[in-house]
Amino acid sequence: MSIFSYKYDFSIVMGYYNRKTQVKRTLDKFADTYKDYNYEVIIVDDNSTQEHALDELVKEYSYPIKYMKISAEEKGNRINPSVVYNKGFREAQGKIVIIQNPECIHMGNLLGKLKTTLTYNEYIAFSAYNCTSEELTVRLLNDINLINDQEYNNLNVPCWYNHPTRREVHFHFCAAMMNDNLKLLGGFDETLADGAWFDDDEILLSIRNKMKLNIRTLPPEAGFVIHQWHARDAESKFTKEQHNALIDKNRQIMTKYREAHAMYNFPFPKLAHFYWDGSNFSYLNLMTIISFNRHHTAWRLNVFCPKNPTKVKSWKGDEQKEEYTGKDYFDELKKIPNLTIHYIDTDSLPFTHKTASEIIKSDFFRLYVLNKYGGLWSDFDIIYTGNVEKYHVEKMSGKNANKSMVLYRYPIEGRDYNIFPVGLFLSQKNNSILGTIIKNIDMFYNPDSYQSLGCQMFQFIFNKQSYKDAKDILKQMKLPELFFGDANCYLPIKWNELDNLYVREDREINEFEGSSEVFGIHWFNGATASKQYCNNLDIENAKKTQKCLVDKFIAKYSK
Repeated sequence: MSIFSYKYDFSIVMGYYNRKTQVKRTLDKFADTYKDYNYEVIIVDDNSTQEHALDELVKEYSYPIKYMKISAEEKGNRINPSVVYNKGFREAQGKIVIIQNPECIHMGNLLGKLKTTLTYNEYIAFSAYNCTSEELTVRLLNDINLINDQEYNNLNVPCWYNHPTRREVHFHFCAAMMNDNLKLLGGFDETLADGAWFDDDEILLSIRNKMKLNIRTLPPEAGFVIHQWHARDAESKFTKEQHNALIDKNRQIMTKYREAHAMYNFPFPKLAHFYWDGSNFSYLNLMTIISFNRHHTAWRLNVFCPKNPTKVKSWKGDEQKEEYTGKDYFDELKKIPNLTIHYIDTDSLPFTHKTASEIIKSDFFRLYVLNKYGGLWSDFDIIYTGNVEKYHVEKMSGKNANKSMVLYRYPIEGRDYNIFPVGLFLSQKNNSILGTIIKNIDMFYNPDSYQSLGCQMFQFIFNKQSYKDAKDILKQMKLPELFFGDANCYLPIKWNELDNLYVREDREINEFEGSSEVFGIHWFNGATASKQYCNNLDIENAKKTQKCLVDKFIAKYSK
């Protein structure tokens, strides 16, 4: 089951520029090979010259083709294809996405191979044979056995652009991954769009470090592609010096990314998940993202929003019932390069209580997303003051380094009992802790209780006072997977200490940024004091006066 809905089994996405002869052969091959498959082809034309336009060509095929053109104005002087492919990815309605060059023609049943082979835990690239001239391309297309002819191979150097033993680069001459994973990854990094090269290196770096997917290239026996020869003309508008400068620009970005990923041996996916119900979004909510990006490099942020949120608040208490009525800053999220907003149908989740209040649905969604994809779950009321990776690598060393699930807790003074707040979680995908809770979720659901799938549930399961009632659930878990973290890492200020955030003038940022025990401050979005602060906030005045701790963070982080 997926949180996204798909129309096709496959989407074949290609960025296209002045390759009409080659792409016709590619499309013809699809028509010959994939008659029995449910697929679409998406071609994004990066402002080809008129003689290479495909408007009429795409009409010749019976399978669905989406042909989109980028205008000269939209393209400008850009030569990097990251924007082109991302435009295609956003249109892809297939469960599996094949990313390929238009000149790469399929040899064998690649879709069939993917249907039986590809999993949610991997990215697969196909071997790619290179032809160095049009004549050699035609010869090979007429006699595929030439790939075993050494004399012919000597004419094509390098003869393999991608191969599991000859040249294992895993580049997307033709590669595939689940669309779910591609959506959470956000496609190619458009920070590279104004430079040259490295888009293929970056996406592999992100797949490996952000998604924690396995990467492999299949041998030619499983099916491969022929990279047809084509003229190289995209860089002709630049001098050699200009082009080298564009390459160097992206090389520097890649160096920064590689250094960031190498800094900490962080075992969890570098995906940060957030949920918003469609209500007005305060500036302090936006500060969650601003502060997170200030302290983290090379993470991917995903914000999930329900298409049809439940408006009824069924619980009996007063929690979360006071509204924020100020300016809505949600559209500011759309300007953040490493963030994607996803609109989802929560009724498609494996949760039987379709009329549940939105906050209760979001609590189930949190469990589901973390178990399916892994990563960090963060509420939208945390100001980040430090690096999540650094903190957890230091705290989870030795025997704790391979834990699959982090739950945060703090003890009640004078009692042998722990509180389990639910503003932050860290998880590997498919762990037994979350899997067991999801399987038994119905026993915890209570529409009258705001936290029935939140802290109440975790406190019941993991406090020893309720062991007798919870032991059947605990026995289903692999408890060595679980690490109990100190909730003070993001709750140094408790719900009844909010004067430290909004009133006291003596609290300073360096108390928190300089601490090895803290990487965030939870400010309790549902609290009356927080709602009043957000409703009355004058950003420029807060920057100027800096009367309280939150004012000081706004002044520092919103520059």
